[in-house]
Amino acid sequence: RCVRSRRHGCLELLVASGSVLTGSGACLPADTIEYICPDVVAGELVITEVRGEQSGPDTYGQWVEVYNGSGSSIDLRGMQLEVTRLDGSGLKKVIVRADTLPVDAGGYTVLGAFPQDVPDHGDYAFGMDLDGDLYGAAVLKVLACGEEIDTLVYQALPGEGSYSLDGELEPDTSANDDEGNWCADAAEDPDARPPGLVDRGPGAHPRPEVT
Repeated sequence: RCVRSRRHGCLELLVASGSVLTGSGACLPADTIEYICPDVVAGELVITEVRGEQSGPDTYGQWVEVYNGSGSSIDLRGMQLEVTRLDGSGLKKVIVRADTLPVDAGGYTVLGAFPQDVPDHGDYAFGMDLDGDLYGAAVLKVLACGEEIDTLVYQALPGEGSYSLDGELEPDTSANDDEGNWCADAAEDPDARPPGLVDRGPGAHPRPEVT
């Protein structure tokens, strides 16, 4: 039985002549580039849940959930997600472009492939960044200012619900490296959050109705 978990990389700002440009299309001298990203080191952000493409009707979307294990509040502005196939091909990159995206110490953030409007069960929408779906088997990385903060290798996302780290474990990068600590979470009881999006205690989002 899947034990339901507890609750639910670097934005490059190109600065020139006093104006701020975002994206990768501009070409500026190196000394005009300022990197804005979370002040974290390896292991302080932990991937705790991934929800990919669903085999049936889906109203909740795809997402990656990240836990703040740093011991202090972090603004995730500028954090990057990178996902590739297991053989390293097909790189997809997401950058947190929000003006601010705070997460408390011990808190969780859901970064989703939602449209621009963020649903109640999410915290940030990267739907405009993601080309297609999250891969069903992949290497997923969290980066900040080019530094690798956490990496998850998963072999197969469930077609119903999400791939979730065991909630009886304290989330850390050692725990989430062990494939045996993960399970498919497809709970659909009325008191639960949507399939695959589990209630993780203080700070959880309001629970949408499950239909």
